Amino acid sequence: MTDYRAMTRQIAAEEGLDPDLFERQIGQESSWSPDVIECRRASSAGAEGIAQIIPRYHPNVDPCNPHEALRYAARFVVSLLQRYDGSMPHAFAAYNWGPGNVDGWDGRRASLPAETQHYLDVILGDGWRGSAPSPGRDDLGADLRPRVIALAEQFLGQPYVWGGKSPATGFDCSGFVAWAYGQLGMPFRAYTDHIFADTNACDDPGPGDIVLYEYADSQGCRFPHVGFYIDENQTLDCRGGVGVGYHPHVVGAGRVYRRVPGVLDNVHPIQEQRKMEGLITAIAYMGDNVADQIEQTRASLDDGVERPHPDMPCEELRRNLEQVFTNIDRVYQELGGEGQRLRDTRVQFVGPRP
Repeated sequence: MTDYRAMTRQIAAEEGLDPDLFERQIGQESSWSPDVIECRRASSAGAEGIAQIIPRYHPNVDPCNPHEALRYAARFVVSLLQRYDGSMPHAFAAYNWGPGNVDGWDGRRASLPAETQHYLDVILGDGWRGSAPSPGRDDLGADLRPRVIALAEQFLGQPYVWGGKSPATGFDCSGFVAWAYGQLGMPFRAYTDHIFADTNACDDPGPGDIVLYEYADSQGCRFPHVGFYIDENQTLDCRGGVGVGYHPHVVGAGRVYRRVPGVLDNVHPIQEQRKMEGLITAIAYMGDNVADQIEQTRASLDDGVERPHPDMPCEELRRNLEQVFTNIDRVYQELGGEGQRLRDTRVQFVGPRP
């Protein structure tokens, strides 16, 4: 018999989510009921499978394939956390109530539907009750490096766990660095070579910047180890055999210093780009749904729109977003009354046109 709880926790760890939170969320969605997981019973809204995915909103995933659905759901939660600047109440509420609704939420528990209140209570516990901080950047212009060090210091003495990417699983060196920055809404991929690719060169490192250690004869990857730069004598890292702590720099290794984009002023271009990618993708899915309703308009939906990719400049993403809205609105006009119903569904799902 498949252990769906273990599968849920493993996928959460791989995607950088807290496995405890994700397990409670999926428990809320499916109650771990076989008839729900096996798609023998759908919700009144048409949600199916272990992650209760509504196919008309998410046509590119099979909700009846538990592994595929869990992976998709985990990545969707990550995208929502990015959209709401790391606010867990907003992200999980959006999964349950819809991002279009949560975009205008004031953060007060009493402002949520009763179902969503209970949903957050179970997933997040009583600690969130009362109000949730509204997503935003109150510390715009601030150097965030002291905050990342403070986050990292919570785990002093914790042992090294190979492949660990979160507090629930434990950390390896790259997971430790990526997790701390991810908590500040500055996500990057949790592998050393990817950390190098997702950050910028730095010739004046300060505490909280990143130091990658390079060996001339390294096997497998260019950088076998990574940590937070503290000064010329030490690093704060998660190191095999000793775990999390302040340690001397790795003897015999070259040092490559990197800085996370936006850490000095809290304006993170990767975060902004991924938010736009997620919004474009969501609206494109809605466009595909409209196209299914009226086949002859499919070409107009794709006219002038490129699917987002990691190297697409932000200005190109903005142009795409505008073109997607224009194309879909053109179809709504052709559909008349049915178009208004679909437009209302889009606004509920992705929010109004910016």
